[in-house]
Amino acid sequence: MKKIILFLFCLLTTISAQVEPEFQGFAGNLLRLKKANKGYHDFSMEITVPPWAFSVEGSVKSPGGDPDVLFNGIFDEELIVVMAYIPYPTQGKDGNEYQTGMFDLMIYLQDEKTVIKDLSFKLLSPANDSWAKESFEMAKSSSQMLGPIWNGKFEKKIIVASATPLTKKKIKALQKKMNKK
Repeated sequence: MKKIILFLFCLLTTISAQVEPEFQGFAGNLLRLKKANKGYHDFSMEITVPPWAFSVEGSVKSPGGDPDVLFNGIFDEELIVVMAYIPYPTQGKDGNEYQTGMFDLMIYLQDEKTVIKDLSFKLLSPANDSWAKESFEMAKSSSQMLGPIWNGKFEKKIIVASATPLTKKKIKALQKKMNKK
């Protein structure tokens, strides 16, 4: 019995060591910001185009603490949202494949990190069935083994994601393509 437990522990350690996060950038104008309260803006974002079907909410504080700078960053296209996820694709109810392994998010203003708190993700239809929710929970568990991800370890991947963000224009093109199917 001890050998089996030791084998399973070694197997899980090996599997978890191979977990690498991926990153997806989103244009700042996809973010909905509310007025600052005690220095923090409540924010939300909802994306429903394959391979994404999720909403995210939280609070964000600008790098310098200026409550207006985030609104200006959206207007000046200097705000980028980067989401971290573990690649756990699942098939949605519509037959398309969706990524359900999202676990963290950072908002950058001119390459400077903001402060995020009270972050929560929610899977949306058509990617919110029991399989998708199980993948979502597995990703959250796997991500805990990664440690801090915004400290430079994955900087190259983050730069690539922020350089090619998903924009409103790209989302409309994807939705138009989906409607033709």
